[in-house]
Amino acid sequence: MLTELRHGLSQCDPILSLLLALSRNKDKEIAMLKNLLAAIGLFVVSRKGYEWYTEFQDLKERAARAEEQHKSNTSGGDHAPS
Repeated sequence: MLTELRHGLSQCDPILSLLLALSRNKDKEIAMLKNLLAAIGLFVVSRKGYEWYTEFQDLKERAARAEEQHKSNTSGGDHAPS
């Protein structure tokens, strides 16, 4: 029924036909804009996630080195007094 209404309107009035065509294009433009914003959001989130991942790996490495250094300092200084 909606198709028949659009077809009837487009035959009756070229201005309404133009408005219908613009509204269809507007829907496509909105969908393209949503997709573009989604892609930008995905890029930003991925970039931040990678940044946090590398920071976490660096912190793990520092903690492991500090623990290793702490173990070597405590094991080397435990001499019994003679």
